[in-house]
Amino acid sequence: MVDVDLLFHYGGDWIRVPEVVYSRKLVHSWKQYDSDLLSFIDIVDEYTSKLRYVGVQQLIIYFLSGKYYEVDGDVGIKTLQSFISDQFNIINLFAVEDSEMGVNVPNIVDHTESSTVDNQAATDCSSNKNEDDSCHHSKLKRSKRMILKSLDDSFVDEYNKIEAYANELRISNPGSDVIINTSKDALAEVNHGDRIAALEGTVEVLRPIVDTVPELRTSLLQRLDDLDRRVLQVEVDVENISRDSEGDRQTAAIEAAEIFEKFEGLQQERTEDLAHRAQEAEKVTATQQTIDKLIDQLNVVNAALQGLLRGGGNQIGGTVNSASATKKLKIPEPKPYSGARNAKEVENFIFDVEQYFDAVRDLEEAKKVATAAMYLQGDAKLWWRVKYEAIKAALLVLGIWASQTASRDLNEASMVQKHEYWMTRFGRVYRDDAEKSKRFKIFNDNVDYIESVNKAGIRPYKLGINEFADLTNEEFRATHNGYKMSSHQKSSKTISFRYENVTAPATMDWRKKGAVTGVKDQGQC
Repeated sequence: MVDVDLLFHYGGDWIRVPEVVYSRKLVHSWKQYDSDLLSFIDIVDEYTSKLRYVGVQQLIIYFLSGKYYEVDGDVGIKTLQSFISDQFNIINLFAVEDSEMGVNVPNIVDHTESSTVDNQAATDCSSNKNEDDSCHHSKLKRSKRMILKSLDDSFVDEYNKIEAYANELRISNPGSDVIINTSKDALAEVNHGDRIAALEGTVEVLRPIVDTVPELRTSLLQRLDDLDRRVLQVEVDVENISRDSEGDRQTAAIEAAEIFEKFEGLQQERTEDLAHRAQEAEKVTATQQTIDKLIDQLNVVNAALQGLLRGGGNQIGGTVNSASATKKLKIPEPKPYSGARNAKEVENFIFDVEQYFDAVRDLEEAKKVATAAMYLQGDAKLWWRVKYEAIKAALLVLGIWASQTASRDLNEASMVQKHEYWMTRFGRVYRDDAEKSKRFKIFNDNVDYIESVNKAGIRPYKLGINEFADLTNEEFRATHNGYKMSSHQKSSKTISFRYENVTAPATMDWRKKGAVTGVKDQGQC
């Protein structure tokens, strides 16, 4: 087993002409690696995982002879292992990435140079001393030639090792130059003693460079220690940041719990307020019922008085007093209206109320309104209550405005007052101040637009402030446009209708009959 140093070269470029050369940039190493454990897959994986190669299409080594050879799979690795020795224990590895063009170099399997001396070359004769004389003379001469050839080959290999070592020194010491002043012709002319002397001189030249290796190692260890201290400090900082983040999360959780508790309190207050309003509504309903009963009792008393007056015969000077006759006359009251959507019923109710007011006479307009409201029941009474509350709120706001200035009307009031009055009129409530501020801005823009259009007077109609004044055009269209009739509402049949034996007037103003109402909100229609 021989431990080897594997040098992974990367980050450079391949120069393919006039000869294959790799311009070295960076080196990654495995130190003192067991050569018996060399694996093609492990070397390729080191390039892809550690050195970030996308893929390796060729694995190449720099051999002792100064040439590049391709190592193809585990067969190439086994061939490489056969050349490893104590003299050849530094292996320079190169890789060609999948995205690069391939490099044309020979395969290591075809490499024929030897790096060791064949120790079995002189063993053709037996080692037994008793049989030394039996070795044939020709075998001895052949063995001598083989040994001399091995010595020559070994000298060439040693020379190649020196060149390879010089290359390693260039790689590991950037910026340094290593020059070997020799030539093959000079080597052929000197004997082994001269060769040894030349090698010793070369070693002496290289020794100062080698002596710097411990210093570099010490410097590297110091840098590693400093890096360890920095990493430890970073870990401490990360732990502190994590602790601070945990504290922030706990603080945020406490604040969220407080906000949620406040929200629940507001929800409870809102629930109690709604319940209180419901109770007040029930009280109002009970009061209204009591008033209705009192009105019925008053009607009974009034009828009794009318009877007494008729029985007394109130006459003056033999003539009947017309005023007394009017009092004695019992005026039929209109039938109550419950809010049914029937034009005939609505028309009859309005007609009866008008007849009743004509008969009673001398009623002020305000009393007429209050009296007519007394004959509303069910949905009609609920409608009137809502309208009545809105009117009271409007009168209250108008009273405030009137107290501020007698000459200012609704259109001249401040925009805030307009918005407050609008909210009271249409019962609009916002969930918070931010929503109210947002809707007030939209309301302000819409009112400005309405006033500018009306002031211009270029349209045959006037714009007014309605219950949608705090919505944008996009919001209104999204909620009130695009109505689609359901399938059960559609009908392919056309049904005609006409009265029989009726003579219709030439014109009819339904407004005077009370059948035409004001503009209403039709929802999505």
